[in-house]
Amino acid sequence: MVMQLSDFVGRPAFEKNDCAVRAFSVVSGRPYSEIYALFEKAGRQPRKGSSVVVMTQVAKQIGLQFKATKTSPTLRQFQQMIGSDPVVAVKRGHAFGFTKTGKTLDYFEVGARSRVWCYYEKVAVERITYECSPKGQYVLPL
Repeated sequence: MVMQLSDFVGRPAFEKNDCAVRAFSVVSGRPYSEIYALFEKAGRQPRKGSSVVVMTQVAKQIGLQFKATKTSPTLRQFQQMIGSDPVVAVKRGHAFGFTKTGKTLDYFEVGARSRVWCYYEKVAVERITYECSPKGQYVLPL
């Protein structure tokens, strides 16, 4: 889905190289200004790109998990690898949202032959199982 830069409410007009902020905003469903503040707190400078270290810090705070790709697959191959939907994919010099259906969630389409270095996916919710005591009472996990 091709987006417009005006779709990101709260984005400063002077901002450049904020592809990671936009991608995390779209995938998490949180407002751009909230994600921008998290990136700023993690050490991102205005008008500068984001390192994987900064992106990983922000990802932990919003419930995304870092995953490395072993073979640097093309975007077409990567589409079959991902588990959750959507994910933040990182290629050389650019981060973007990507879905299992092959849609790029960015303001331009990323080529199918682009190589994905790493990605961030939603963390699966861990289910708690309760056990019953012989009397039928629930035993809480510690």
